[in-house]
Amino acid sequence: MNLLDLGILIVLFLVGLRSYYRGLFQELSVIAGLVVGVLAAAHLYPRLVPLLSRWINNPLYCRVLGFIIVLTAVYWLIRFGGLILQRASVHLYLEGLDRWLGCLFGLAKGMIIMGFLLTAIQLVIPKDTRLLQESRTTPYLRSFFRQAINLLPADFKQGLVQQARQLERQWGQPMREADPGEE
Repeated sequence: MNLLDLGILIVLFLVGLRSYYRGLFQELSVIAGLVVGVLAAAHLYPRLVPLLSRWINNPLYCRVLGFIIVLTAVYWLIRFGGLILQRASVHLYLEGLDRWLGCLFGLAKGMIIMGFLLTAIQLVIPKDTRLLQESRTTPYLRSFFRQAINLLPADFKQGLVQQARQLERQWGQPMREADPGEE
């Protein structure tokens, strides 16, 4: 175990602890709020532009502000729904289950993010670096990340591969690892 492993374990511990105290309903409401908020904002912001143009002369600012307003409103509405569900879980004596499931969900989320970061790092620095070679957690996190990628639709994965190839051309060095989702 090296310093990279220690840092990864500390980050995962903190993510798990935070997720435990927030609970599953709050963890899910954050992600759902962002995803649904962005989707709603992408479709609904044009309806706010005429209203905002009364006070703002620049159409670009109106569009950006409209997007931000819709995103923020939907995000907080969903977060409020998550808070209501969390409060209901307390009254139904499910608070402990909510917290432990939140911890597990948070750890899975943290492992996917760490796996992504480690995959990105291995594209940039030499593969034979001692820090990465001696790491015991890196192979597991990268494997977990690849398994999560395999759950995504094929066209989305293909887009990720194309973006990775574009970065490869921009950086001028070949990718060292298999494409995301392979193996």
